[in-house]
Amino acid sequence: MIGFNARTGVLEIKNRQDFATLAWIRGEWELKVGGNRVANGKLPVLQTAPQKEEKINLKVPASTLKPGQEAFLNLRFYAATATAWCKSGHEVGWDQISIVAKTGKDARPKAAGRGGRPLTLVESNGILTVENDTFHLVASRATGLIESLRWQEQDFLISGPRLQIWRGPTDNDGIKGWTDETWRPLNKWRAQGLDKLVVKTVSAKARSNKDGSITLLFEQLGICAASDRALRHQHRYTISPDGRIQVDNTFTIDKAIPDLPRLGVTLTLKPGFEKLRWFGRGPFENYSDRKRAALVDLYESTVTEQYVPYIMPQEHGNHTDVRWLSLGCESVKLLVEAAGPMEFSASHYTAQDIDSACHTYDLHPREEVILNLDYRQRGLGTESCGPGPLGQYKIKPGRYAWSYRLQPIGT
Repeated sequence: MIGFNARTGVLEIKNRQDFATLAWIRGEWELKVGGNRVANGKLPVLQTAPQKEEKINLKVPASTLKPGQEAFLNLRFYAATATAWCKSGHEVGWDQISIVAKTGKDARPKAAGRGGRPLTLVESNGILTVENDTFHLVASRATGLIESLRWQEQDFLISGPRLQIWRGPTDNDGIKGWTDETWRPLNKWRAQGLDKLVVKTVSAKARSNKDGSITLLFEQLGICAASDRALRHQHRYTISPDGRIQVDNTFTIDKAIPDLPRLGVTLTLKPGFEKLRWFGRGPFENYSDRKRAALVDLYESTVTEQYVPYIMPQEHGNHTDVRWLSLGCESVKLLVEAAGPMEFSASHYTAQDIDSACHTYDLHPREEVILNLDYRQRGLGTESCGPGPLGQYKIKPGRYAWSYRLQPIGT
């Protein structure tokens, strides 16, 4: 059990063992700011008696955070010598403590190049075109989707963001094909028609703003077997001349839908956006009720590496408590920043691809990138052989507001 006072630099460790001291453990610490290590060291030899506490003065340097940055003190503990059950150096535990520090100037990634000339808004046959000399966006009143996004001659998007409430069912949701187990979440969801949600655009508006930005506002209604107003999705896009797109979402879930697999949007990106970076929990997949083992840190990977070859294909690669992520190709990348922690996954498979596959060889990767941005995914629980997730890890009826920002930038 660990506590840390950032003001005094005092680390407090409690030995919760009943008979042994902590002399068999050696500890190390590191201070990371924005995912980058700025200081590290070793803890002194621990002599903490059973059920007692020990205080250690750490020489942790004062940190000045730039807006968008966070500081974490990471502590790791290893076996100092071999034991009957592990070798010397085996990691037996870790902890991560958020550090509150002073805030300085903003150093978050910014759009490269010129700010861009004023945007123009043109409509023809239900197609909305927003553009200037470096930016070009096409949206459809009928679909309520952005159907093209180009910045500095680079195409980013095939379509999206589109409402997404379905996920590739996990074994904890229910085993695909076992239709007689009607109490399983998966079979309840299928009976409600959540896997076949029909999204209808009920309103589409566009306007030019005094500050030179353009606003597109869409309202869509999700219809399924359980309700003809299962989910109402309002999404507003405020587009700036430099290519930044502020996205504000409001989701309203009908009472007839007591439990959703996920709540968010999905974007289909052009092939080539393979390089993945994110600041959030990782490096392995994690969920709201299964994330304590995943550190908040800065990670790099690829979209292909996010795939997990479960014997029964299912949802994979999810990451929680994500502050920002980027997907890049050779010359540009798409940065996504959330107003609050979000969840995401990036894959070469859609949720429907995964749902329809019963074996790994049934899956065939797409060239494009499927980027899922989630306000929340339902927790996993242990329902394949035990209880489901606790109530706080479910997505219940009600109104939810969620914002994020899309920003194309140079690499």
